[in-house]
Amino acid sequence: QVAGPTLFDLGAGADTVNMERTSSNSAGPLPGTTTFGNTLTVKGGDGDDGVFITEDNSTSLQVQFGGKVVLYGGNGMDTLSVKNGAQFESTGNVDDFEISNTLLP
Repeated sequence: QVAGPTLFDLGAGADTVNMERTSSNSAGPLPGTTTFGNTLTVKGGDGDDGVFITEDNSTSLQVQFGGKVVLYGGNGMDTLSVKNGAQFESTGNVDDFEISNTLLP
């Protein structure tokens, strides 16, 4: 659980942010829901960046965004992919990535 504002500054290069993309690790299933209670900002830099949220086969809530989600792409082809298991509670989110499978609320 993250209560305060969160910033991922990806800088130069082709970078990837994966949130709850693996349903288990060597210790077994990952418990609970990842929550961001305030604004989450991802700043892409030069390069093809990607933000990938949750797995296709999930039927449970894995990631919950209580505040705004702000995605600023940089130079390059930036990709956003949101699958089942993500919940967005705030409206007015920003996504200027070039490739996206969703419209953030």
